[in-house]
Amino acid sequence: DGTKLVSAGADKAARVMDLNTGQTVQVAAHDGVIRCTKFVEVPGAAGPVVVTGGWDKTVRYWDMRAQNPILNVALPERCYTMDATGPLLVVGTAERHVMIYNLANPSAAFK
Repeated sequence: DGTKLVSAGADKAARVMDLNTGQTVQVAAHDGVIRCTKFVEVPGAAGPVVVTGGWDKTVRYWDMRAQNPILNVALPERCYTMDATGPLLVVGTAERHVMIYNLANPSAAFK
């Protein structure tokens, strides 16, 4: 909705900032550096979901109201890039792997 900003980094945490109030809340954590983060619309979710990709070889889906991920997906290598368009999430990893996930079924690779 344009009122929130998500960021992540080498401290292994992702945070959401409310641009209206300036308040920041930690919403995600990994066992390694978080390289990518994105807001996505997941069918059936109550609202936007934060997706994080890390060097711990995982993509994690977070409901901002909960402390634990709603889904944890193993990757073949460290996540270096991630983007979403429509119902698809594309993840690029080390060793040149490209994983595509349909957000209607994000636990399994689409291609």
